Amino acid sequence: MNGGLQISKELPEMRFPLITGNGDVLREAAIQGMGITMLPWFIVEDAILGGALVPVLSGLSPAPLPLSIVRPSRHYTPVRVIALMEWLQEYFCSVKNGSSL
Repeated sequence: MNGGLQISKELPEMRFPLITGNGDVLREAAIQGMGITMLPWFIVEDAILGGALVPVLSGLSPAPLPLSIVRPSRHYTPVRVIALMEWLQEYFCSVKNGSSL
């Protein structure tokens, strides 16, 4: 009890769609059995590895989203920024091809 209020992790039965832009809320709703959701791996990894969630419809992955680097000017780019851009390109290309650095 907290100030006369009982706190519970149980979600109430809902008969309408849950709409939210918060991946943590969607993950917890799926764990509570409220339906299925499509979320990034970093949000559901612990729940999947712990057995709280199981992947379904694995063959229906969304198309990858582009990643862009925005910088103010091409006239002068610090060496550390160039090094970061090159590392990011190498890293994400290796991930796309199924390997890791």
